[in-house]
Amino acid sequence: MESATGQNNSEKNNLGKVWVKEGKIFVKNPGENGKLPTLTPCNGIELLINGTKIEEKTTVSEKDIIELKTETREEEKGMYQLKISSSGLEAVLEMKTSIINRQYVQDSEPVNDLMLRLSSESEEVCPFTLADIMQEISKKNINYGVKHNVVHDLLAKPESGTYVIAEGDPPGTTVDEKVELTFQKKSDGEKADEKIDDSKVNFRDMVEILSVDPGTLLAVKHPGVQGTIGKKVTGDIIAPAKPQVWEFSAGKGAEVTSDGSKVTAKISGSPVVKRLGNKYIIDVNPVLQKRGDVDISSGNIRFKGDVVIQGTVREGMSVQASGKVDIHGMVYEANISALDGISVKQNLTGSNLVAGGNNTFYHNFFKILNPIHSDLTEICKLLPGLAQHPQLKGVKTGQLVQVLIDKKYSRVPNLINELFKFTGDNSLGLPQEITELMVDIGRYLRGLNLLKIESPDCLQSILQKMDAAHEVINSMAQKKAGVSFAYAVNSKIEASGDVKVSGRGCINTSIRAGGNVNVVGVFRGGEITAGGDVIINEAGSELGAKTLIRTDEKRKVYINKANEGVRIQIGDRQISFPSMQSNIKAELNKDGAMSVSKNKRIAK
Repeated sequence: MESATGQNNSEKNNLGKVWVKEGKIFVKNPGENGKLPTLTPCNGIELLINGTKIEEKTTVSEKDIIELKTETREEEKGMYQLKISSSGLEAVLEMKTSIINRQYVQDSEPVNDLMLRLSSESEEVCPFTLADIMQEISKKNINYGVKHNVVHDLLAKPESGTYVIAEGDPPGTTVDEKVELTFQKKSDGEKADEKIDDSKVNFRDMVEILSVDPGTLLAVKHPGVQGTIGKKVTGDIIAPAKPQVWEFSAGKGAEVTSDGSKVTAKISGSPVVKRLGNKYIIDVNPVLQKRGDVDISSGNIRFKGDVVIQGTVREGMSVQASGKVDIHGMVYEANISALDGISVKQNLTGSNLVAGGNNTFYHNFFKILNPIHSDLTEICKLLPGLAQHPQLKGVKTGQLVQVLIDKKYSRVPNLINELFKFTGDNSLGLPQEITELMVDIGRYLRGLNLLKIESPDCLQSILQKMDAAHEVINSMAQKKAGVSFAYAVNSKIEASGDVKVSGRGCINTSIRAGGNVNVVGVFRGGEITAGGDVIINEAGSELGAKTLIRTDEKRKVYINKANEGVRIQIGDRQISFPSMQSNIKAELNKDGAMSVSKNKRIAK
């Protein structure tokens, strides 16, 4: 029994007192001749005084040992179950708490006669102890990522539910290898926002044929990355997924780099791709086969390689190729250009054909480019001195170039604009050196792009590319590309090599050839300018159609039938026939005079 303290000296009543506080009995003895307090038990409470069970009212004193016993019972039995997820990455505890009913004696104020009163309350209790759950964790061999704080929180404040009490590390994300086809055009969706002015659209150019140059990057393989190793809650290792691996294989027109990561074009042509399993087979087809006609439905053809057209090239269309062009049908009021030669099986009408370097084009191209080269050379000479000027120190190179062009070389912007306008649609027929030069001129010399020039080295690089373009064109002049066709009317033909007309001949047509010209039929009206010999079955007409045959001074002209009025020029010497002549050979003699002699009839 616990004694009460703090006796109230002012208390006048000598009665003894008894009371309950926090489940314990406190007693205060009475004063002299006072009455002892009494205590009465109730159902559900076991009252023990000095070890004896009391069932009726009894007096108590401070010397008594008083005990109270109440009942505690489990109303709902709890349960728990520990599971490991199928992935092994989580240990999940499913728990239902136990419901315990606890009875207790109500607190009371100090009185002389106290009847005990019973109350009860229910509470959730964890269905396991710390030892129980740790034993279960060990039993399941869970030894990694255990969340001890979750376990302790459940013991302190249990609540039914599902809890992750251990968590492993998932393997890192694996990134597969990625193949990028670098030659592919933008999708229609990427161009959807572009505004098109219908009044300026050339609908013949709406169909684009993809072609590439030698050395063009066709495909690149971006390496995959294997994810990091994972770990289960049991400590077992989880291997990350292996990245998807792609293999490159190249056809005859392409090649794979030594490390297997890139494919480049070996030749000009159209790139093609096939995919078999994990293999990309990439090739470049050097020949574009066009079935049927070239018309507005097919679009103009611009191709880096050879072109074979099974049909006819229709009015207003153009065909450009960096290789050869072979046309099985006719060419009607169209433009054909090829660096390696042109063959037309049938006739030409009102058309232009250029094989090899277009000497007229290049002459005009460099007529614009040369003054640009001259002015840029002068600017490069002036830049070092300007950079040292006290008032210009710290000014960027691009700004200095802009000032020089504005103040002294004002013709440069107009010349550059003229150059871009002139090249226009001829970019495919141009050698790569000129194409790259035009790109650099646009990138650094056009408009505000001048400010991108970071040093004089940039201008020097452009000047070097201009010089390289000159060298390329000079070397192209040595390459002979020929033209052959059956018959031509009102057409223009230019070839760096030979021209052969295998059918009825030419009417009102101009031929310029770097090599020989051979006309099996007639050449009636127009002119021939050749660098080699000229062989014609019949030149001119009985009605005197103006016909001129011109060649170099060391070359010869052979004509089976030269009609009246036909003129021949060899070097700077010229002769006109006043009447029809047969089987002639014209040449300059050793004195440089024109010599016309009889010749054996030339076989067709």
